[in-house]
Amino acid sequence: MDSVIGLLPSALAVLAVTVGIDRLRWSKLDAIPSVGPSGHLSSYYGAARFVLHAKAMIQEGYDQYKDGFFKVPTMNRWVVVITGPRLLEELRKIPDERLSFDHAMRDLLQVKYTFGLEAQEQPYHVQVIRDHLRRNISQLFPQVFEEIRLSFDDVIPLRETGTGSHDP
Repeated sequence: MDSVIGLLPSALAVLAVTVGIDRLRWSKLDAIPSVGPSGHLSSYYGAARFVLHAKAMIQEGYDQYKDGFFKVPTMNRWVVVITGPRLLEELRKIPDERLSFDHAMRDLLQVKYTFGLEAQEQPYHVQVIRDHLRRNISQLFPQVFEEIRLSFDDVIPLRETGTGSHDP
């Protein structure tokens, strides 16, 4: 019993350090408005809600923070969503050296765990896929274009003044 009581202060110290480090890590995002709860523990409720109602939460954030940005919780991170043409244009202009799509995808997909460290360090498969796609793009394009057009019709409805579909 004494050994358990002796471990209690150590366990509390480890917990305090862990919470402190976690708080420092997320403090940069405090100024960004959030959709759903943003507390240290309550954000997990928001993350569970996001799993079930992601589209509704993104729409809620878009409606509240048009031409701005907001964050939504996931189980292991916050996802920051940028809206509005001005901010999207600023984001587009950031050079790859400062904001890398490849690094973001590696982090999001956890490539070293899902595909292996070799796939992350030597991504030969990307070039193989590019070469294959480049050779067959003329045959694949009509199907890909049709799928994109149908997806836009389903997910992004036209305004009431529009007619037809998202045809060019």
